[in-house]
Amino acid sequence: MSTKSIVYRNKISKIFIQTIIVYFFCIMKKLLAQIIILLILLSSHIYAQNACFGCNNPGSKCSVHGNLAIGQGYSVSSAPLNGAIIEGNVHVGSLNYTTTTPNLIRNDYRFSVFNGYASFGHYNTDPATGRTGPGTAWNGVGSLVIGMNRVGFASDVDFWNNTANFSPPLLGVATERGFRFWRYNNAGTAEMNIATLSGNGNLFVTGTYSSSDIRFKSNIKNWHEENILEKIMKVRIVSYNYLERLYINGELSAGDVIPKKEVGVIAQEFYQLFPQWVYKPANEQKENWAVAYEKMPIILIQAVQEQQKIIQTQSQKIEALEARLSKLEAKQ
Repeated sequence: MSTKSIVYRNKISKIFIQTIIVYFFCIMKKLLAQIIILLILLSSHIYAQNACFGCNNPGSKCSVHGNLAIGQGYSVSSAPLNGAIIEGNVHVGSLNYTTTTPNLIRNDYRFSVFNGYASFGHYNTDPATGRTGPGTAWNGVGSLVIGMNRVGFASDVDFWNNTANFSPPLLGVATERGFRFWRYNNAGTAEMNIATLSGNGNLFVTGTYSSSDIRFKSNIKNWHEENILEKIMKVRIVSYNYLERLYINGELSAGDVIPKKEVGVIAQEFYQLFPQWVYKPANEQKENWAVAYEKMPIILIQAVQEQQKIIQTQSQKIEALEARLSKLEAKQ
């Protein structure tokens, strides 16, 4: 074969290989374009439609029919039926917020809700009292709703016991909406009702203690209230009915009459005699007067002590008079 023929054949082979390579890249380019278009259409379809695991025709963007486990540690765990188990912390509405003393980071909070209420159980508004709760009405009873409530210039934490009045026969039944605190044993059986805070504000407990450790007291001095018996005689004991305490436009206001009859004192009157046992609000439009009834035994203890001194003095005088009388009778 001549040299000219060899050169010609090499050129033909080179052109053929180049043609094959160009054709291959053209096909791959076209196929890649089709794949990209397919992915775009598929992603837009998924974005526009709802997705579901274990069901058809889901009603939400993402639905799970059955149980759900999230986290590496729970990857082989079985979550409760129609429930969820989550390894780690859960944050709703916020990824992070700062605190001071103690300085907590977001990983310290197992469950946190930012700028809203956390509801445990079923929640609903309560039309029977005319108050509006912190969220959308649900049908249910005995739910606990916790959240921040900046009312009356006080940043308080609200605890709501929300019971639905969704049936007229229940209106007269579901009126005691308080809180109960139970102690359970290891088997999950309720052993004792530790305390009950009733819907009308009464607290029922098996016993209470107030801290009175000398190790945490300073400037200890004997206390004596002047003219305590005279002051006690001036205390006016009255019977009354409470009015509901409401906040309207951030100010304290009186509502309906509470039927239960009460007995006690008037804080403003008691303040004139024992101001140290009365809380006087700095702003009566935001707070109410209050009496430290739990401190009453201190007053009574001193009153009994003072009265006992009087009794002892009188007893000594009586003994002296009896001795003089006996002497007079002996001379007759």
